[in-house]
Amino acid sequence: MSLDWPQVSRFTTPEDSVGYLLWQVLHMWQRRASEGLAEIGLTHMQFTLLAGLGWLGRHGDAPTQAALAAHCQIDAMTVSQVVRKLEAKGMVTRTDHPDDTRAKALALTDAGMAALKAALPEIERMDDAFFTP
Repeated sequence: MSLDWPQVSRFTTPEDSVGYLLWQVLHMWQRRASEGLAEIGLTHMQFTLLAGLGWLGRHGDAPTQAALAAHCQIDAMTVSQVVRKLEAKGMVTRTDHPDDTRAKALALTDAGMAALKAALPEIERMDDAFFTP
């Protein structure tokens, strides 16, 4: 059975769809980011959460996992799983939150800060190379 393409889509080719092109560019960018981060021992998701945590904690605050999830726009279950992995790698600590007994406060460890300091310039170099015409 064959799909009658003109009956279901206004596009002649996938490349006519901005969404399809955006998907391709996004994955190309993620692959390049992942390659650079692999040398530092991070996945792209781990980097994103470390960077988000570094940003949220820059004034000495104790961000929660929920705040990190909202800031990074990543679902709470994924954040929880990745934070556990970062905690196991010694890059993040989770402690009881001082203001909310139901929440955990997150903080970068020295190892997490070192990884973030190594990763940020790598990501910025990759961004420059990727987005420069």
